[in-house]
Amino acid sequence: MRDELPVVAGGLLVAAALVVRRRRRVARPPRLVRYAALAICALTPAPSRAAEPSAATAPALAAATVEAWLAQVPIALENRRHETPWQRFKRATPAERAALDFPLLAPGASLPVRLAALGDLERRGLYDAWNVAWLWREPPPAAAADLAAFAARLVHHGRTAEALAAAKASLPVALRPWMSKAAPPPSVRMHGVRAGDVLARFPAAWAAARPRWTQPGPLTLTVAAGELGLWRDGRRATVTAGASFALAPLDVLEARAEVRLRHDEVGALVLPAGSATTAWTLPARLSPEAAAQVDALAAQVAARVPGAVDRAERLLPLAHAALRGTDAPDARLLVELFER
Repeated sequence: MRDELPVVAGGLLVAAALVVRRRRRVARPPRLVRYAALAICALTPAPSRAAEPSAATAPALAAATVEAWLAQVPIALENRRHETPWQRFKRATPAERAALDFPLLAPGASLPVRLAALGDLERRGLYDAWNVAWLWREPPPAAAADLAAFAARLVHHGRTAEALAAAKASLPVALRPWMSKAAPPPSVRMHGVRAGDVLARFPAAWAAARPRWTQPGPLTLTVAAGELGLWRDGRRATVTAGASFALAPLDVLEARAEVRLRHDEVGALVLPAGSATTAWTLPARLSPEAAAQVDALAAQVAARVPGAVDRAERLLPLAHAALRGTDAPDARLLVELFER
C-alpha cells in the first residue's frame, strides 16, 4: 500500500486540476499543478519485490576460492597424466594419500577433526560432493545434536558444490582450440570459464539446488513403541508411535528413551535409551530375528538369486554391514553405492 500512495496523490492532483479548469473556464489547468502531477507519476518507483530467501542465504565465496575450485574439482580427463592432485587424492588408497598434501582422517576420527578437515578443504576451494560421503563415513559416537549439526554442515558444503557445478554448466561453452597433436598440459585451461561469471550465476544456482542427502530414500520405518527424534538438515522432528518415515542418507535418529522400530520386510529394530543412530549404525540396532533375515539376504546376493540385488538395494541402510562380509561382485557394488 505504501508504494501506491504517490500514484494516488498524482491522481488527486490531476482531478483537482480538472476541477479548477471547469470552474474557472480556463483552457488549461495551472502549470504548477500539471507539472507536480506529472513529476509524481514519473518518479513513482515500481512496487518493491521481496528478495528470494533461498538466494539470500547463499554463502559469499571469494573469487580466489572459485578460481581454485575451477582448477581442481570439475576437470574430467581420461589421461591420468593430466589429473589434478585432488583427483589423485580421491582415487588413492589410504597409504597413498599420506604422501599428498590434503587432510587425512584416521578411522573413527572425532567430529572436531572432521570439521577442521572440512574447513581446510573449503579454504582451498575444494567444494566437492565426494567430501560429504568421505567425511560422513563411519561417524564417531556423539550426541544426536552434535551429529545433526555436523550433518547439516555437510549438506551446506554439498549444496555449495552442486550450485557451483550448476553455475558453471549454465555458462556458454567457450572452448579454446589447441594447435598440437598432443593434449595440452594441465596448466592450460581449455574451458575458458572465468570465476566472475560463475559467481554471477551462483546465487540463482544455490536457490535451485536440492541436496540429495536430505531427500528420503526407499527405506521406510515405522515407530512401533516410544517417541523418536528425527534430525534432518539441522532440524528436529518428533515421530510418535504408529507413524512412519522414510530415511534420508544423513538423518540422525535420537532416542531419549528406548524406541522400537519396525520394517515390514525385515522385522524389528531397537534403539537404546540415550542413543544416536545413523544409517551407518542402523544394522547394529536389528533384532536377532531381523539380523538373521538380513544375513540370509546377503547370502542370496552372493549366490546371485534373482531379485536379491534389487531387494538388497532397497534395504541398504539395514544390509550394508552384512554385505561387507561377502566377496561377491554385486555385494561390493552395493556397498560402494551405500558409501557414496
